[in-house]
Amino acid sequence: MKTNRSVSRLAVVQALYQKAMTDDGYDKIVKDFLAGNVGREVISENPYTDKEEYVPVMPMDETLFTGLMNVYIARRTDIDDMISACMTDNWTKERTEVLFWSILSAGVAELLAYPQTPVAVIVNEYVDLTEAFYGAKSHEVSVANGIFRRISNDVREDA
Repeated sequence: MKTNRSVSRLAVVQALYQKAMTDDGYDKIVKDFLAGNVGREVISENPYTDKEEYVPVMPMDETLFTGLMNVYIARRTDIDDMISACMTDNWTKERTEVLFWSILSAGVAELLAYPQTPVAVIVNEYVDLTEAFYGAKSHEVSVANGIFRRISNDVREDA
């Protein structure tokens, strides 16, 4: 991860994914991340041994993490509606992978929550996360980029 803000963005994606996949409430999830019970390590493949190993990540920016989570929790219906409006009939929320929807949701939450952060920074960060999970040439990368650009044009003056 590039910065502790990048780590925070990944943590938000992980937290949204966890919420979608478990019965855990948002309060528990946020507390677990802030306590370091979740998100302190990532799984990485060792290029020399071809084995997966846990690699520690730098601490996240807790203010960014909690701010993004609070905005997502408060505006999740609006965020879902914005993303859905950009999807084709083949890409509904129900048919979209939970991980991909989590990336999109976190990115849109940041576009709404932090007008002082340039759109290009936000889009690049979440496109980079999409590439990390799906590969640089994946369809998801171009879809994510398009959705972030379209929504940023609607919600931000600096788009």
